Amino acid sequence: MRFRTVRQEFEAHFHSVQQGSEIHGKSEWKYNGDGTYRFKVAIRDIPIISAGQVLQIRSEQDVLAEGKYEAE
Repeated sequence: MRFRTVRQEFEAHFHSVQQGSEIHGKSEWKYNGDGTYRFKVAIRDIPIISAGQVLQIRSEQDVLAEGKYEAE
């Protein structure tokens, strides 16, 4: 088993920004001693998603990542 030393760690808790929405979640960001990063996002009660829609992860105006939903 490989152990990593965490040099820096941040956590964010999500809440709804639209009235009537129940979205909530959490994100964790870690910088490890070996120079690697780990970024996780978990969201519950997201709106209904359809194939073809695009999800973007942003920090302010910068798009960090995006992905298109496709049927499996």
